[in-house]
Amino acid sequence: MKFKMICMLLLTVPDGLTAFSPHSLIGQRRALKPAFMEQEINGTNGEFVSQNGAHKDVCQESIDQYEEVMEHFMFELGNDMVFLEDTPETSNFIQNRFDVILFDCEGVLYKEKSAIPSVSNSIQSLMQSEKKVYFVKSNDGVTADNLAKILNFSSFTEEQIIASVGDLESDPSRTLLVTDRMDTSMPLAKKEGMISALVLTGMTSAEDVIEVSAGVDDLPQIIFPHVGLIQL
Repeated sequence: MKFKMICMLLLTVPDGLTAFSPHSLIGQRRALKPAFMEQEINGTNGEFVSQNGAHKDVCQESIDQYEEVMEHFMFELGNDMVFLEDTPETSNFIQNRFDVILFDCEGVLYKEKSAIPSVSNSIQSLMQSEKKVYFVKSNDGVTADNLAKILNFSSFTEEQIIASVGDLESDPSRTLLVTDRMDTSMPLAKKEGMISALVLTGMTSAEDVIEVSAGVDDLPQIIFPHVGLIQL
């Protein structure tokens, strides 16, 4: 354990780094969860209730999945993934590098029409920080009104709902797609020159990420547990 902690300290990235560079940020990988994260996900807002009445802590499960991926890739320095494990890391990274944030919906913002904890606060913090926020239509044909209802948000505009990542006009190097779909959405973002981040609350599991580890080009550029960690 002592050896592991020393290695992680040696790999830590200086706080002053501002340019997006996956190679230079590989060191942001730690296996310990801060105490405040435990409080965040174990409180009343950390419980996910599905439509069938089953109780499931989706935030905790995403953190467990994240740690499984991080443990697998901890000392493999040949890949480009950036690991963001908590609210300060995730929020600072996004604040400094991106002007436009694009979200997939099902599996990222909600599951079975129930909002993932803290998502509404995350989106509000992005919009208050003058980030441009957009949403990709799901197969269920989400609209601005029903998305706002699902997320218990005041309102969204129809202009914020887009059919695909290719419909968005923005500087791709300053645009982040947050998705749970490593096999479909991520390749589309890459084609458009965008940066993509994988969250582990939906379709893609830790096992899926580990299984494709041989194909480095198919790995996420950024990975963090869930959208609720974004609080600018």
